Amino acid sequence: MILLIVIGGLLVFRGVWDSDEPEQTCVKKEGSGVMRTHFLAGMIEKGSSYELLYDYYLCHAVQLNDVAAFSHSVDNGLIMKVVKGLPGQVIELTEDKQHKAWNVKVDGQLALQSNGQPLYFGVYPTPPPLGLYIKSNGNRLKPGHYLLFSTVSPGINDSGIVGVIEKSNLVGRVFLKENS
Repeated sequence: MILLIVIGGLLVFRGVWDSDEPEQTCVKKEGSGVMRTHFLAGMIEKGSSYELLYDYYLCHAVQLNDVAAFSHSVDNGLIMKVVKGLPGQVIELTEDKQHKAWNVKVDGQLALQSNGQPLYFGVYPTPPPLGLYIKSNGNRLKPGHYLLFSTVSPGINDSGIVGVIEKSNLVGRVFLKENS
């Protein structure tokens, strides 16, 4: 497919875009590092090397189970989490009696940790930010709104704590380095 992006009358990108292959012209910068936490266990293990493609989502759709980097405040560093909810999907909070916490269903299915157990967060019955989002916006994720979670519960700085993540806060996509 030929893609032309015009902003304010200025052509900013022209080229062929195949959604299966990363288009390097949208990636302005690459970075790499070593995972310092266990919050992506099962996908990128603590001590493993990763690569970050900045601005990846400017020309690629966000997909379920992508590991995305985001920032939700100016003074906060990059946070890496797994995409568990996409715009248009229906979200529902349910009580997790075992952990006295909350679970989230996406399109009727419990969102899962890397070990196959349901993700849990917060302290039941105190409503988490997602509860306030549902109350204000309905239970369907609005355009440009995503759920990003750790792969282990309870996570930190993920949608269970901070609520939905807007696309404008997505910094890039994270990949496990092959030789890690």
